[in-house]
Amino acid sequence: MKNRGLVASIVLLTLATLLVVCVGAIGAADPGALATSKCAACHDLKRVCKNLGVKDDAAWQESVSRMVAKGDKVNAADGKVIAEYLTGLKAGAKPICE
Repeated sequence: MKNRGLVASIVLLTLATLLVVCVGAIGAADPGALATSKCAACHDLKRVCKNLGVKDDAAWQESVSRMVAKGDKVNAADGKVIAEYLTGLKAGAKPICE
């Protein structure tokens, strides 16, 4: 019985450690770099720039979904980060509008 408790404790500690590491890695991603690299992979960023401050989150989500449907390699989590990042930018914001 003691061994079961010890094993369970080790498993829980390992899972907790992995969770902390994964959450830290997700938070460390640079949304500006992600958006810039993904958007510029297929078209000029001027196209994105002209929509900053115009599109809301739903419109950016729709744009990202449309790009994925056309073959862009953006996973759901990155797509959400990109849309939220672009929604938060004002017209003319860098690095998109450089």
